[in-house]
Amino acid sequence: MSQEEKGSTDTIEFYWQEKQILRINICQGAEMDLEHSMKNSVALADFTGGRTYYQLVDARADYTITPEARDYSAKEEVKSKVAARAVLISSLAARLVTNFYSKSNPEERIRIFDNEESALQWLRELKEKDGF
Repeated sequence: MSQEEKGSTDTIEFYWQEKQILRINICQGAEMDLEHSMKNSVALADFTGGRTYYQLVDARADYTITPEARDYSAKEEVKSKVAARAVLISSLAARLVTNFYSKSNPEERIRIFDNEESALQWLRELKEKDGF
């Protein structure tokens, strides 16, 4: 994989897992505040060229995120190009937070997984259903 095929910020690394599925790895020990969340959003928009895509978020690292950063990430203009999001989670606390988020945003296609292949399969099925 060349440098053009992947990107990073202080808190995330990202690359195309496969066509239209962007993998985002949250860095171990990341402390995400509003500034980081805004930088991540710009980096992802630049990397994807403003195209609609599917996200596979590996959130199994130990990290923290402020309420302001979480709220910013949930804004429509930030998430508008994300067709669906599969989140890989290993801790109960992260599962509860993500479950709460997905229930309070029913219009968003987001699902939690502890198995990467299941997450990818779900995203592939949605891509096919969406005609991509």
